[in-house]
Amino acid sequence: MFVLVFLHGCSSVKLDQEKEVPALPDEWQFQHNADDVDDNWLTNFTSESDNQHLTALLNEAIQANQSIRAQAYLVDIAAQNLTIAKSNFWPALDASFGASRSQNSGNSFSLEADLSYELDIWGALSDAERQGKLNYLQAKAELEEARLQLAGDVIIAYANASRAHQRTALAAQQVQNSSNSLDIIERGYKAGLNESLDVYLARNELNSDKSTLATNQQTLLESVRALERLLGRYPDAKLDVTQVLGLPDVDVAVGLPSELITRKPALQASWLELMSQDASLAIAHKARFPSINLGASYGPTSDSLSDLLSTSASWSLIGSISAPIFNAGKLKANEEIELLTLKRLEESYLDTVLNALLEVENTLSAEASLVERYQATVKAAENAKFANKLSFEQYQAGLVTYTTVLEAQARLIAAENNLIDIKTDLIANRVQLHVALGGGINLYAPIQEL
Repeated sequence: MFVLVFLHGCSSVKLDQEKEVPALPDEWQFQHNADDVDDNWLTNFTSESDNQHLTALLNEAIQANQSIRAQAYLVDIAAQNLTIAKSNFWPALDASFGASRSQNSGNSFSLEADLSYELDIWGALSDAERQGKLNYLQAKAELEEARLQLAGDVIIAYANASRAHQRTALAAQQVQNSSNSLDIIERGYKAGLNESLDVYLARNELNSDKSTLATNQQTLLESVRALERLLGRYPDAKLDVTQVLGLPDVDVAVGLPSELITRKPALQASWLELMSQDASLAIAHKARFPSINLGASYGPTSDSLSDLLSTSASWSLIGSISAPIFNAGKLKANEEIELLTLKRLEESYLDTVLNALLEVENTLSAEASLVERYQATVKAAENAKFANKLSFEQYQAGLVTYTTVLEAQARLIAAENNLIDIKTDLIANRVQLHVALGGGINLYAPIQEL
C-alpha cells in the first residue's frame, strides 16, 4: 500500500490541505469491531475444501478476465511514460548524414553528431518526472481496485449461481411432491374419498410447479454464464456451482473511518490523480518562463563522398535561451485550465471519499438487518414445514379441505426460497463490505512505492 509520507511529499501549495485529509468521524455509526481489516476474509465463507475451489476461481478470474488484462496494460503504458519522463534529464545524442548540390558550390556531404541538453533551471523536468511517477502509481492503484472489485464480483456471482442451483433443486423437489400428491388424490377420487375439485387443484399445482422449475432452470443457466464471463471463459453454462458457500460466522473487523483513505486503492488512485494534476499545473506555470538549451555538434564536411571519412572534422558549441514574449494569452489560459482542473479533481476526490464511507455505512447497517431477517426466516421455514406436513395429514383424515393444503405448501415454498435468498444476500453484503473496506484477498502482491 502507499505511504502517507510519500503522498505528503508530493503535495504542493496549490492543493487544499483540508481536502487532502477531510474531517472524518472517529468511528462508524453502527456497532463494529475496530480491529485491523482482515486480508484473509475469504476463508470466512468456505470450508477448507471449498476454499480451494473458490480460490482457484478467483485466481483464474484475475489472470484471464479481459477487463483486468486491459487494465494491466494501462500500468505498462504508464511505466513507459515514466521512462520517457526520466529520459529528459539525459542529453540527447543524434547522428545525421546530409548531401546537397547547388549550382555555385557543387556537391556537399556532411556527417554530424549532435548533442543537446536542456537545463532544468525551473524544475519543469522534475515536475514531469513526478507526474510520470504519480500516473504510474495511480494506474497500479486502479488495477489493485479493479482486482479487488473483480474478486468480490466473482464471489457474489458464484453465490447467485449457487442460489439459482438451490432454487432449481427445490423446485424439482416440489414438482416431485406435487406429482406424488396428485397420485394420492386421484386414487382417493377413484375410491370415492375425494371430490373432483381436489383433482383439478392438484393438477393445477403440478403444472404451476413445472413452470416454476423451467423458470429457475433458465435463471441458473444465465447465472452460471455470468460467472463464466467474469472468469474470462466462454459462457457455456458448464461450470460446477453445486458447492454452497457458508454463512460468515465471525464479526467483521472494519478499522476506523480515517484508515479507509490509506487502505482503499480507489481512494489512493483518486488522490494520486489529484497530485498528478498538481504537477501538470506546475508544468503549465513554468512553460511561461525562459528555457536554456545547450548543444554541440561534431563531424566532417566534404565535396566528395569518398573523402568524407578522411576529412578533418569540426566542432561547434551552441547555447540558447528562449522565452515566450507574445502568445495572445495562450500560456496563461493553459495554466488557468490546469488550475481549474485541479480544483475540479479536489471536489471529485472528496466525493469519492464520501461515497466510499457511504458504502461502508450502508453495508454495516444492512448486515444487522439481514441477520435479523435471516433468524426470523429460519423460524418461519421451520413452522411452515411443520404446518405443511400437518395440513396434508388432516386433509387425508377429512378434517380440512385441499385448499388448506395448497396454502400450507405455498407458505413452505416461499419460506424456503426466502431462506435461500437471505443467505445469499448475507454473503453478498459481507463480500461488498470487505471490498468497500479495501480488504485484500492475498492472491497478488501489494502495490510497491517507486
